[in-house]
Amino acid sequence: MIQSLNCYMTYVERLTLARRPEYTLKNMGRVITVLQDFGIEVSLQEQHDFDQLFCGIDFADQLTDNPQILPEVPNHILSFLTGKQDLLPSDIPENAVRNFSFLKNIISERGIGPHLEEIVDKLLSLRDQLFATDTISNYIKLTREEAETSAELAFLFLPEEIPANVKKFLIQANILGNLTDNLLDLESDFAQGQISLKPSQGLKNSLKIEMAKQVAVLGLHYPKKKRLVGLAKKYICYMVSTPSQK
Repeated sequence: MIQSLNCYMTYVERLTLARRPEYTLKNMGRVITVLQDFGIEVSLQEQHDFDQLFCGIDFADQLTDNPQILPEVPNHILSFLTGKQDLLPSDIPENAVRNFSFLKNIISERGIGPHLEEIVDKLLSLRDQLFATDTISNYIKLTREEAETSAELAFLFLPEEIPANVKKFLIQANILGNLTDNLLDLESDFAQGQISLKPSQGLKNSLKIEMAKQVAVLGLHYPKKKRLVGLAKKYICYMVSTPSQK
């Protein structure tokens, strides 16, 4: 799950709602690197579009994760992006409004509004299910489904000619990222009431096992396997360094 803000944003945070470079920039860079390693050229305009996409996802997540500040904000953002609403609430900072306006133009040009609505509805439903689940197996299943669905959302904005095998790899990479985020955020997500499942050692071990599987899957299907050595070490460190439940 994408990392949330603290339960409440300060007044300054509401005014300066900002992209988080550790998410937006790094993930955009990873997508571009993957495409290039599979032999797909990415133009400067496409890089800019990717940047705006990840930035918009980040803004939407920060706003959605704080319903105390802006109730019903997911509906406002989705209605604005699909052209059903001309303006966003005045409480949304101008930098976020500019970003959403840019994405709105892409959505209109490509005629993907209805598909976007379907995917966003599914993502919100998956979040609700993740909150409510009380079994480890279902938590893992939903974590994977959420990653697959969020990748499907990103594909709406990626070049249509991307081969199916590359999309499949990006989905698997997104699953690894989602598993890792959920492992690292277990304690804070539980403390903030974003999940009901207690962060037990069994849950942590299950997430680590799934992460190890994903690293292996990525290694089998990536054309430049040497690049994955550093990635494998990184995720092994996450698995080793995550403290046990006491």
